[in-house]
Amino acid sequence: MKAILEFNLPEDQTEYQMVNDTSKMFSVIWDMKQWLRSQTKYAPDSMSDDTYKAFEECREKLNELLADNRVDLDQ
Repeated sequence: MKAILEFNLPEDQTEYQMVNDTSKMFSVIWDMKQWLRSQTKYAPDSMSDDTYKAFEECREKLNELLADNRVDLDQ
């Protein structure tokens, strides 16, 4: 099976760039997800409860947004 995306440049330049940048966006989101995970998993004893909860809330929100948009980073 093949999928071919076609753009009329320069009119569709924005859409074209978005498609070309998806792998970079994926990588950024993956890195952010892993960073948030490490902030809670390896939290130092000196981390305040408020800071820990803030990391947890951010992590949960990111996962919620990914799920709501049917984005699976584990493929």
